[in-house]
Amino acid sequence: PVSKYLLQIITWTRSFDFQKNIINPLIQGIKNIFSFEYFFAKLKSILPSVLGGDSGESLNAYYKSTTHTGDRDESTTLP
Repeated sequence: PVSKYLLQIITWTRSFDFQKNIINPLIQGIKNIFSFEYFFAKLKSILPSVLGGDSGESLNAYYKSTTHTGDRDESTTLP
């Protein structure tokens, strides 16, 4: 069993790329935190129609265009 894990570690270190494994996920995480597209979609969903609201249509479109499936918490559901 030890040799199996040692082989996995060696394989991982040989294929390790700083740009791919460290920089790109970090940049993607920062982009997700500062997503203005989600902010404006959420804002339009809560505003009344007189002020430019769309009753959640833009938020639903945002969820369909991303990997989100909605506001419900899926961390507790079974596959």
